Amino acid sequence: TAIGDGIDMGTFLLTRQAEDRRRSKVTVVFTDGERNYGRDPMASLADADRAGIRVHLVGVDLDEQIKDRPAVQGLIAAVRGYGGRYYEADTVRQLRTAWTELDQLEKSVVVSRVHVNNVLAYHWFALGAAALLAAALAINAQPVFNEAT
Repeated sequence: TAIGDGIDMGTFLLTRQAEDRRRSKVTVVFTDGERNYGRDPMASLADADRAGIRVHLVGVDLDEQIKDRPAVQGLIAAVRGYGGRYYEADTVRQLRTAWTELDQLEKSVVVSRVHVNNVLAYHWFALGAAALLAAALAINAQPVFNEAT
């Protein structure tokens, strides 16, 4: 799992989209605790903290041996050190509890905008073609033009 890369992507998107500095910016990371690829999550957490983004961690179905690893314990401690929370979600009930607590903790109005980069313009050409086709059919229906050809 590329935990650090996921945090970096969330940080990048939130810093680009957040216009109001007063709004809280939050990233919730769902992980199995195994970091085997990508950037170090500790550096990513530090970058997110510098950008004013709070990171919460939800451990989904972590085995006991994974929970006891120093890297996982360090990640949990770092998340807590930067003001985030860690939740264990081994069951559906724990996952719901974590989500409910996060919902109570982070209250912000979520605003999203839809950006359309590609606006299709074929309908103008289709309208012109339909008008020319109708004109051709109307001219062809006149007996005067039909006999001349």
